Amino acid sequence: MKKIIGVILFLCFAVLLVGCKKKNKYHATVYTNSNDVLSEDFLFNNKIKKVEYHLKNEDGTYQIDEEGYYKTVMDEDAPEERTYIVKDNDTLSTMINSNKVTVDFDTQIVVVNLFYSTYSRDLFISSIKYEDGNAKFKLYDKHKKGLKDSSGPHCRYAFIIMDKLDIKTATFSYSTKEVL
Repeated sequence: MKKIIGVILFLCFAVLLVGCKKKNKYHATVYTNSNDVLSEDFLFNNKIKKVEYHLKNEDGTYQIDEEGYYKTVMDEDAPEERTYIVKDNDTLSTMINSNKVTVDFDTQIVVVNLFYSTYSRDLFISSIKYEDGNAKFKLYDKHKKGLKDSSGPHCRYAFIIMDKLDIKTATFSYSTKEVL
């Protein structure tokens, strides 16, 4: 009888430990290109290597060449990725489309990573590790096996709102999970 009670208590304790594990430790939410958070002007002014950007006229319309194609520009001297740690509304307002996100900078911080990709899949947070001012973000996208969903090269981004931490540097790594 004591063994049965001991096993039951052990199982209850194990369930509590697994159930209490904090999956989203920093209450982080990731927004991607599909959420249309970052403004076109911000993306154009913060170019990523290997990406073509459409040129605009003064009235905001896209420039078209003689053959009917969009005029583009590519900056081969641009970095392959850019990371921003945003700690105030003034900086945030220069980056986003108005009213797309709300951030309480008393309790939250924003970390943005721009990078080159040929996919437009949504991103998910695998883990965030924070130590001594350094944050390491691991993100992944989901790919349905056999689905051909690549596109032309473009600037992809991860826009993360999370609990306020004193982040001085941030690094990102990305992977893909195959799903059926």
